[in-house]
Amino acid sequence: MRAKTGALAMVMIGMVFSIMLFFTIVHLEQAGIRQEFLGNAETSAVVLSTTAKQYEHDVEVIHAFFAASSKDVSRGEFSAFVRLHMQRAVSTPGVQALIWAPVVPDEQRTAFEQSMAHEGFAHFQILERNAQGGLVPASKRREYVVASYNEPFETTSGGIGFDFTSEPVRRAALEQARDSGEATATAPTRLVVGDEPGFLIFWPIYQREGAINTVATRRANITGYVIGMFRLRDLVETAIQVPDLRDLNIYLFDEGLPEDAPPFYIHSAFSRNEPLDPNDVTLTQLLKQNPYSSRVSMAGRNWRLIISPAASYEASRLDSIPWIALLIGMTSTFAIAYAMAHQQHATERLRHSEHRFRLLIEKGSNAFAIIAPNGTVQYTSPNYEHILGYPSASRVGHSTFELIHPEDQAEAQRVFHEVVITPGASRTLQIRVRYANGGWHWIETTATNLLDEPEITGILANVRDIHDYKRTELALRENERRLRTILQTAQDGFLILDLQLRFLDVNEAYCAMSGFTRAELLNGMTIFNVEAFEAHEQIHAHAHQIMTQGIDLFETRHRRKDGTTFHVEISVHYIDSNGGVMVCFCRDITDRKRREAEIRHLNSELEQRVAERTADLSRANADLNRALRAKDEFLATMSHELRTPLNGVLSFSELLQEQISGPINEQQRRSLQYIESSGRHLLSLINDILDLSKVEAGRMDIHTEIYSVVEICEASLLFVKELANKKGLQVQFVCNDNLAVIEVDAKRLKQMLVNLLSNAVKFTPGGGQVLLAVTTDADDGVIQFTVSDTGIGIKAEDMERLFHPFTQLDSSLSRQHEGSGLGLALVRRLADLMGGSIGVESGGENQGSRFVLALPWHPKPMLPPTIHTAQQPQTNVPNRIVFPSQATILLAEDNEMTIDVLIEYLHYLNLQVVVARNGREAIERAQECMPTLILMDIQMPVMDGLSAIRELRTLPAFRTTPIIALTALAMQGDRERCLDVGANEYLSKPVSLHGLVEVMQQMLRNEKPKEGAALWP
Repeated sequence: MRAKTGALAMVMIGMVFSIMLFFTIVHLEQAGIRQEFLGNAETSAVVLSTTAKQYEHDVEVIHAFFAASSKDVSRGEFSAFVRLHMQRAVSTPGVQALIWAPVVPDEQRTAFEQSMAHEGFAHFQILERNAQGGLVPASKRREYVVASYNEPFETTSGGIGFDFTSEPVRRAALEQARDSGEATATAPTRLVVGDEPGFLIFWPIYQREGAINTVATRRANITGYVIGMFRLRDLVETAIQVPDLRDLNIYLFDEGLPEDAPPFYIHSAFSRNEPLDPNDVTLTQLLKQNPYSSRVSMAGRNWRLIISPAASYEASRLDSIPWIALLIGMTSTFAIAYAMAHQQHATERLRHSEHRFRLLIEKGSNAFAIIAPNGTVQYTSPNYEHILGYPSASRVGHSTFELIHPEDQAEAQRVFHEVVITPGASRTLQIRVRYANGGWHWIETTATNLLDEPEITGILANVRDIHDYKRTELALRENERRLRTILQTAQDGFLILDLQLRFLDVNEAYCAMSGFTRAELLNGMTIFNVEAFEAHEQIHAHAHQIMTQGIDLFETRHRRKDGTTFHVEISVHYIDSNGGVMVCFCRDITDRKRREAEIRHLNSELEQRVAERTADLSRANADLNRALRAKDEFLATMSHELRTPLNGVLSFSELLQEQISGPINEQQRRSLQYIESSGRHLLSLINDILDLSKVEAGRMDIHTEIYSVVEICEASLLFVKELANKKGLQVQFVCNDNLAVIEVDAKRLKQMLVNLLSNAVKFTPGGGQVLLAVTTDADDGVIQFTVSDTGIGIKAEDMERLFHPFTQLDSSLSRQHEGSGLGLALVRRLADLMGGSIGVESGGENQGSRFVLALPWHPKPMLPPTIHTAQQPQTNVPNRIVFPSQATILLAEDNEMTIDVLIEYLHYLNLQVVVARNGREAIERAQECMPTLILMDIQMPVMDGLSAIRELRTLPAFRTTPIIALTALAMQGDRERCLDVGANEYLSKPVSLHGLVEVMQQMLRNEKPKEGAALWP
């Protein structure tokens, strides 16, 4: 019984021991898994944080490029620099685009869109996203920040034109970056290209010469932003590329949001069947699960990184050893159980120790290899596959030096030999080795001599992957070298001061300015040694101000080594690192100050001269305007005063010739014809004077239409036909193209041809010849009208005076030919106005003359309107014109002679005439008699005709009553003024009575009168 009890006790003890062993092994396994998880999580966090820092560095490099450029960066320069940077620097995963986005004020939007279109972006517009995520034209804002340069362009061209101020998240980061002058990251958002979760980093660029020492000046001088656009998916996946890290759940929280806000990004472990829902978890809940937590800082924004293992993480790492130990302990006898338990415990400890060592070797971030003294690889850990891409154990039996870069071979063999010959020695070396894909990869290897260790008997190589770190280091070193080269070769001075204002660094440009050597400046010299006028207290106060506000731009004077002084403009940035330093950029502005003083002096002199010259020009201009007004007023007055009596002369001659007042004999008829002819000659002279004044004043309007060339010429020949027949002249007309048409002002062309033909008939003796020849030339685009005669000819010395106004070649009292000397002068002015020319040829006295009028001409495939042929004045009593019964004519006229002749003629036509002698009386008489038609003079006492017409048109009864403005006004704009106030037609005195009545009848029939129908030819 005692034996059984003892055995039972032993068995019980064995069972208790087995259970304790079971829980001990389980605890050790869980502790190892927890330690492995923390190591994996730390690795992921380091990679993620390093990648994020690289993102910020990528944007910093582009910002430095813009800041160092002395001029605006072109699209080609931006593309070349960014592509070169991406080739030389680390190609960071997740960099979707590096962008330049200028600030575009709303008033410059249209010009900016047009300039982008000229650069090749057809139909370019500034864009924003609508509620559905599509890109649409941006709404109107005070200003826009527009993506203009995108690299790589092939994959991000769809984002060109996007306005970063159109969304609150981006706008908030833009404003913070602008006001602080520092790089600023956005809160997580959806990227425009790809519509994926991501974030952006903005770095502001200010005007090169603008002050940015305050928030207000930074806002005023902002020109644009350098922008980096990054994908969150690539950032996180970069941190979990190792297979052992793929059973981790990764959460990213924005610390700028409330603590109960959901994560903005979740990476679910690959073993999960369904992804995690961000709305099902908060930061507080996760922290209770004791996960791995770390902070990621980037561009002024802090993220909270939470990493927790998935359920499969621990399950995949547990084995059955604890259960086997428990089963053996429960089924064995006390002695066997105790012995076996004791032995099993030792075995398991060894096995667990070996297992932990193997886990550390195989799962750690470093790789291990054992190398024989001759350099042959005897063992490699599985991490070789992750670091160098070679399968596990594939390098066993090969020389370790086969993979080392040729430039690193000598140093590697020297260090290896040194380790081999020194027992226990350990050396660390950074070298490049060939990756499995053929590229070169940076590693750091620590070689330890363990030849005396029986379990190893070789050189233990601990290999760490430093490729990304090394490339980043080299990139930073290259950027630092490039930046230092830029600063050292810059024309502006550069210096760094500590808080005691001692020189810590200086470039050659400032040494050249000051005359001090770099060694002298860095040998304890301070800013007090070079400042020319400021006292120490003032300099200290200014330095304190700079440290408070962080930046300043000011002008001062420095003293050179030889004692002379020079003006400098200094831009200072205070950097609160390494104890605090001031980075200063100095520009010698001595020449600028001198030029500014010279410019101020010159401006003062120039302003005085401009003021004097302006006063002279103002006086001259006032005198000229007065002269022009006096000339216009004189011409208008003389035209009116001459046309009014001339209207009476021609009207009464026409009245008498029509024998309305009684029959006349043949001698009286001839006398009346002489009176009429003299009146027409005087009217022609008045018209020529007015036309010439209009052309010289630039007020002659040209109205072009398409007309037949032959019809214009035949209409012009009719004007000289009667006089040519009286003199017995033979008048001929030839044209090389009878179907030719021309786009021209027909009235002015006929005026020129009639002048030339009239001169030819006038200066050709009886029995001579006059020829009008027309030649068209489509190749040269010219049509020529040639008027030649067999008349008295022109002397060579008279050619120059021929086209001068008021000039007659024969100006003696005994001259044989009448004329004012205006005709040819007017022809030349009109030809110039129509883009043509006039020339003359003559063989001399009694050799005839030949005038050539050349005008621009291009063939037109259009039918011209009919030219109304000028009619000869009526000398016979016309056919009785029929008017509506009881028609009443209101005649508003203050000239008694005009009143008498019109009353007599209109009464002859059985028309009732009511007379008003001023505008006010015309309105009253019109309301009394309700006239059928109104003849309205313009210049009248009390109220002028324009005011009377305007007031009549406001009365409902006279809104459609025909009104003819019958006036002696014939200056530029008179017709338009009459029509604008409501007149239906404008007739300038003198008028043909018969023609006037025809116009009246046509207007009563609602027909448009023919132009010039009532005028004397």
